[in-house]
Amino acid sequence: MVKILKLSNGEEIVGEMVSCKGNEVSLKNPMTIVYKYHPLSSFPYVKLVKYMIFSKDEIYIFDNWYIKHITDARESFSQYYHHVIQLNSDAPQSIDEELKNAVQSSKSDKDELYSSLLEKFQKPDTMN
Repeated sequence: MVKILKLSNGEEIVGEMVSCKGNEVSLKNPMTIVYKYHPLSSFPYVKLVKYMIFSKDEIYIFDNWYIKHITDARESFSQYYHHVIQLNSDAPQSIDEELKNAVQSSKSDKDELYSSLLEKFQKPDTMN
């Protein structure tokens, strides 16, 4: 069942409840609910963002100490959540590729800078 958690820091998290034992709640594929307001509308635009986007985990455990409220998601919101999960199914691969590209470009930028500096500071002919 899709649940919404309201955390003590004000964050709202939506996800599939896996378990609720003792002082812990486990959610599968949790997403942070982000509200965007438009000045001409009385309703916010809602965006879902993967919780801890760089983590490889699918299931997260939340301590009850940080949870203020737990509620069932409306059916329409539950459908929207599942739709977003489906759309983002290839996101981890895209993130990995983006990070690898960033590392490679950073390395090639450093190599290019180093070569450029070496050219500027050529060894004088009198030095061996």
